[in-house]
Amino acid sequence: ILKTIGRELRNKIIDEVLLQVTKEMAMDYVEKKLIYKVEVFDEWYYKNGNMKKRDIINIEKFLTDSIILGLKKYSDKFDDMYIWDNTLSKKEVASEENINTIITIDVF
Repeated sequence: ILKTIGRELRNKIIDEVLLQVTKEMAMDYVEKKLIYKVEVFDEWYYKNGNMKKRDIINIEKFLTDSIILGLKKYSDKFDDMYIWDNTLSKKEVASEENINTIITIDVF
C-alpha cells in the first residue's frame, strides 16, 4: 500500500509519461522495444559528508511500475517485458532546492 506521497509521486510519473509519449509512439514500443532514462534528484549525502542509505533498487522498481502504468493508459498490452534498456541516475541537489524528489523521464 502506497503512502500519500507515494501515490502523488506515482501520479506525477504517469502524467509525465502521458505528456512525453503519444499513443502512436506507445504502440510502436509494443512492436519494438522501450528504452527510458530516469534521473532522481535528491539529497544523497548527510551534512557531515556521509552517504545516505537509500534502497535504489526499490526506487527503480517503483519508477518502472509507474512508467508502465502510464503506458497502460494507451494499451493493456504494456508490461515490463517490453523494457529493453533503462538507466537510473542519482543527482545531488542542495537542501534548499529539495522540496520533494524531482524525477525527469525521457522515453525513447
